Amino acid sequence: MALSPASPQAVAVVLDGPPTPAWQGRAVAALGAREDLDVVAVRLVAPAHAGRLLRTRVALERRLFGVGADATAPGPGVTPFEGGEPAAVVWLAEGAPPPAPGEAGTASVLRLRHAGAAGPLGAAFARAVARGDRTVETELLCDAAGGGAPTVVARTRSGVRPFSAVLSAHFAANKLAALVGRAAGRDEAEPAAAPDVAPPPAPAGEPALLALTLARWARITANRARHRRPWEVEVRRRRADPVAGWREGSDVQVPWLPGHVYADPFLFEHEGRHHLFVEDVPPGAPHGVISHVALDGAGVADGPPRPVLEAPHHLSYPYVFAHDGDVFLIPETLAARRVELHRAVRFPDRWERVAILLDDVDAVDATVFAHEGRWWMFVAIAAPGASTLDELHLLHAPDPRGPWTPHPANPVVSDATCARPAGAVLRDEGGRLLRPGQDGARRYGEAISLRAIDVLTPQAYAEHEVARLGPGDVRDALATHTITRDSAFEAIDVRRRRPRRRRRLDT
Repeated sequence: MALSPASPQAVAVVLDGPPTPAWQGRAVAALGAREDLDVVAVRLVAPAHAGRLLRTRVALERRLFGVGADATAPGPGVTPFEGGEPAAVVWLAEGAPPPAPGEAGTASVLRLRHAGAAGPLGAAFARAVARGDRTVETELLCDAAGGGAPTVVARTRSGVRPFSAVLSAHFAANKLAALVGRAAGRDEAEPAAAPDVAPPPAPAGEPALLALTLARWARITANRARHRRPWEVEVRRRRADPVAGWREGSDVQVPWLPGHVYADPFLFEHEGRHHLFVEDVPPGAPHGVISHVALDGAGVADGPPRPVLEAPHHLSYPYVFAHDGDVFLIPETLAARRVELHRAVRFPDRWERVAILLDDVDAVDATVFAHEGRWWMFVAIAAPGASTLDELHLLHAPDPRGPWTPHPANPVVSDATCARPAGAVLRDEGGRLLRPGQDGARRYGEAISLRAIDVLTPQAYAEHEVARLGPGDVRDALATHTITRDSAFEAIDVRRRRPRRRRRLDT
């Protein structure tokens, strides 16, 4: 659906309602905020009726997981109106099928399909949970006026939490509201890889899905009562292959303090020494701090990690780098809704904030590096109410202090299996740039995807996976989600299951 830059293009939006799901209302607001679009009509079609078992399961999941303002639940009322003839129809309603190609008159039709099938978002995630799928791929399709094969305007891959279809659909719905708002009207499109398929029913229907969900909740509750699942850091001497051999464990011993949770390791070389920065959550602390330990060339630590940066809110992902004789740190400050740049006043234990790089944004794990005369930033940015695991944004600047210019293709990756950064950009033995990405499809930080950067320019970006480091590649691991290396050492963080200590009763 190409738009003329000379004047706004008239579009109509079709929603469920009344009541209208909150995410559809947000999509209308996003479309209305576009200067190149003119929303000339909003139409409502009757939503599909939900059965009693479905309503029961949804209510249970919303309450149990604290979904709160569920994006798939009814939101503020949307008033229908007619104000002109549209050139395109954005069909978001799930209660009725969109017009077939050629039946919409002179208007093209934009519509969503999930896992290759039309139909409700919630039903797609319910089927995925029942089948044990890791992701649901959603495509924004365009059916041209007069017929013809549909084209894909945008696509995204959302994670499936095996314990909650509602939570999974909630995160995806908030992301889709933003996706529709930014992608409608894109000139770039590609032929759909396959025709629509009929939506298969959930295995054995809603009763079996409710029973399956309840059984998973019971198993998760029992496991968490018996075990903790702390993050730990492993350090070893550098190998040629950064993802091979981790089942052998660490060969560099750091005196980690008991009871602390350590994650997000970052190695940095400075004045002939090797420095390891980590996220550190002390026992009973309400949030994490940034701690540091130094290693000599033989891998001997100078003691346990000690805090070097604290704040009233949570800090993690201590990205440390050097530029023009200074050492800088970008900690993850999602709780403050900004990305901050700190400079070492006295390395490594005294820092001052020198810039706010991004503000009023749900951004995590900012990762910067210099390449071909400019600075680049990878950062995971979530649409309001969406997951921080799903979408990677790219920015560039002449200097780390900014100003930072967003890439026109943002988000350059929209895929829960690899989007969120998992460490500094690496170089392999052949000189290729490798971006570590988190696989958060089923759970937070389940695995690391190493991705070769194929194209990196101010106009275009492309990458592909070349290696993975999953739980099965690390001894006794449930998950691993950050990787770092310097000239001598490399480190990862690992989530393991540890038995809870039981208090002994005196008799």
